Amino acid sequence: MKKINKIAVFLTIICISIIFTACAYQEKVSLKELNPALYEHPSGYSILLPSEWQINNSDSGGAYVVSKNNDIVINIYPEIGGMDYHSQDDQQQIISNMLGEFLTEVELVKQMNFGLNGNGCRLLLCGTDNNNQKWQTEAIYYAPFNGIHYYLFLSTPDKAYDNYSGLFTQISESLKVGLTEDQAYAMFILDEDEFTKKMAEGLHLQSDTSVNSFINNSENTQENT
Repeated sequence: MKKINKIAVFLTIICISIIFTACAYQEKVSLKELNPALYEHPSGYSILLPSEWQINNSDSGGAYVVSKNNDIVINIYPEIGGMDYHSQDDQQQIISNMLGEFLTEVELVKQMNFGLNGNGCRLLLCGTDNNNQKWQTEAIYYAPFNGIHYYLFLSTPDKAYDNYSGLFTQISESLKVGLTEDQAYAMFILDEDEFTKKMAEGLHLQSDTSVNSFINNSENTQENT
């Protein structure tokens, strides 16, 4: 039987109160400056995140991460057994619809370099929350295997985006899926209890070893583009 995991509270940015001041975002931020560590999830993905940011896991398998200053929110969730979206128009539509459940006036700002192997897209979108705060969200739809997808949303207030865009790129490009095709499809045949138990560990710390090599390569790539 196919399973679908979806985060219970999708865009937590709506629930966070932010004291926004212009002086808080005077300099661009790099992942290397934020003591990054490698986190992994039982659905098969790993990702680099600042080690001091708050990791929150939902019972449904999703995770959201809040920055130390509450000015960045990252939502990640796997979808196991969902419908495939092969065209970029379809991928863009599903992402816009998801954001539209929590933000109004959602608009596509631009398509971005995907940066990952396999089927997917990376978009920059903007929208407004219930407090009339405008947000910029980088959204990634990643489908390494048929029927298995990963959604990554990196959100920050509009005025902060320029300083955080490089950080968002480094985080999104660190997203990796370490499963073989056989391991990925083995999740389809788990019964509900087994699947729930497997996902229960949630997003957790894998290693606190140095990740500067990856980050330096990422920074060099950005400078050369």
